[in-house]
Amino acid sequence: MLGGSEQYWKKFQRFAFSFSGELNSENYYDKLDNTTEFSKYFPLCNKLITYPNGRKVKIICAKLLKYLITNKILRSKDNEYDFCILLNYWVFNSLNLIFQSKYNSYIYRAFGDIELIWNSFIEDNLKETKNETCTAISKLITPDDWKYRKELYDYFADYNQIIQNIKLFPNRCEDFYEYIESKAHLYEHFSNRCQSSNQNMCPDFYKDCIEYDPKKVLRTLSCHDKMEEKKAALLKLKPEYSGAMRSDRQPEAAVPEAVMLSSGDSELNRVNSHPATKAGNILLGVVATSLTSGALYRFTPLGNMLRNGFGRNHNMRNFNGGDNGLFDYASESFNPYLGGAEEHYIGYHPA
Repeated sequence: MLGGSEQYWKKFQRFAFSFSGELNSENYYDKLDNTTEFSKYFPLCNKLITYPNGRKVKIICAKLLKYLITNKILRSKDNEYDFCILLNYWVFNSLNLIFQSKYNSYIYRAFGDIELIWNSFIEDNLKETKNETCTAISKLITPDDWKYRKELYDYFADYNQIIQNIKLFPNRCEDFYEYIESKAHLYEHFSNRCQSSNQNMCPDFYKDCIEYDPKKVLRTLSCHDKMEEKKAALLKLKPEYSGAMRSDRQPEAAVPEAVMLSSGDSELNRVNSHPATKAGNILLGVVATSLTSGALYRFTPLGNMLRNGFGRNHNMRNFNGGDNGLFDYASESFNPYLGGAEEHYIGYHPA
């Protein structure tokens, strides 16, 4: 597995669940995923059955309505972050997982139909708390970069808890440092778009996220100097691994090639077949992997797949803006959106 190296697999196992239960956005999405006793809302969602995988779309709709009726007051200026934004992204991301690339054209149409059911449900059942109840926010869902927007807002919702944890557990500073650093590409993406006069290019919540830019906050962390020393040491070892720790690279591309060996086309075979060179490259690959393990195993699509037991997926993403059959895929046996879920689905929670 992974180039035949058991060592790498052990690293995956050690880091895959490091942040389980510690991120606000993750906990919120887990709560929604694990909603139960929602079948009474199926009749209100019946029109969705005509979609491909329509029963799964109905499940998302019914879970949403159950959540709304049991969490009537969600909008408040006192909230640290906006639950309604997370709720909208949960609905859309769930549809993305259901339809995947095969039925990509249905995602926006299904969200629009759920939006109508959502608004009618509030009018009919939640009039007294209408001003405090979450409504559908269709402008959050932009075709070209909604995944970037979702990831940015997840980071915004998680940030204060992360800083709190660093203060409580200084020995884990490096782990959280890598998490924050892995979000730098989001700020580069939006800093360009948000300079446009076209307001649709920039999410409204971006102004709230600016102060959490990794370029600003990383240098304030207690482990900053130590992390910079590690990066410098890595650069001295071998120049071609300099990209492994660069925060401006997409997480998919950040995996050292020593980790991404395949039986038919490995970097070791292409560059040099001399045994000494192979051994040196493998050693440097292990060093690069150890220094970037947090970013690789916790904050990349592969890391997310491992953290979720190759199952439920909140943050699998294709940074080119399109759907990706691998990274948006959650295996059917574990995926609450792809069959056998309904009320009997039991969420997987790693120990």
